[in-house]
Amino acid sequence: MLINRRFCFFVFLCALLLLAAGCRSAGTAGRPGAPPGAAIDDTAEIDEPVERRVTEPESRIRAARDLNRRAADLLDGQMPDDAIDLLERSIAIDPANGEAYYYLSRAWQMKGDRGQALEFIRLAEIYTGDNDNWHPKVMEQKAHIQDEK
Repeated sequence: MLINRRFCFFVFLCALLLLAAGCRSAGTAGRPGAPPGAAIDDTAEIDEPVERRVTEPESRIRAARDLNRRAADLLDGQMPDDAIDLLERSIAIDPANGEAYYYLSRAWQMKGDRGQALEFIRLAEIYTGDNDNWHPKVMEQKAHIQDEK
């Protein structure tokens, strides 16, 4: 009788282990169709198309650009300290954000800190590269800072 109970207990444990092994989470690795290195929204439905789930990079860039626009408005209103706060947040979101560095240069120039203004315009020049829209603005700002004494 004791052997029969042990055997039943052993069978029960094996069945429990097999059941637990079959219920493990699939995780996020190996999702078909996702670009390599893409961030995946884990709150999305599984049946949702991959194109909709891979949104983090675009949304981060949009958020940084929105902060840039708000900071530019603050600079137009002569509020460089508030603009600097927004631009630092923008750069925290997107460190290669050349526009934010450009606006930071303008803000520091407004505050009278030529050294900071030159440092940020140098970074703006690096991160805007040959962008036809931003390169002329950056070069104009750089010349304007260098002409100040």
